[in-house]
Parts: sequence; structure tokens; C-alpha cells
Amino acid sequence: MTLTTQEIAQRRAALRRIGHSIAMEGGHLPTDLSLDADDYARGAISEDELLSRVRTRFGIDS
Repeated sequence: MTLTTQEIAQRRAALRRIGHSIAMEGGHLPTDLSLDADDYARGAISEDELLSRVRTRFGIDS
């Protein structure tokens, strides 16, 4: 998937807001999840793939 620079910036901004929200609640993003999120932001993986990785990593049934 090819994204414009603006789309990548928008995805990264959204992910920063998510990370900030988690931090405000006293949590943190695991490094491997941050790497997956960056893959999504760059367009290397789809939203569906990101969600699949999260579900697999945390044992969440879909």
C-alpha cells in the first residue's frame, strides 16, 4: 500500500494520541506493538493486519 506523506503523518499523529492516552492511564505500549504500529503508519501493513497481530499477541478472539 502506498501512502502519501500526509497520510503517514496523520496515521502517526493518531498513534501518538493513542499512546498518550494509554500513558495518561498509567500504561505503556510494548515495543513490539509500537513496531507493528509503525508498520501500519508507513503503510507496510493494513489495518486488518495490525488488528490481527494485536489479537494474536494478546490472545484476543476475533
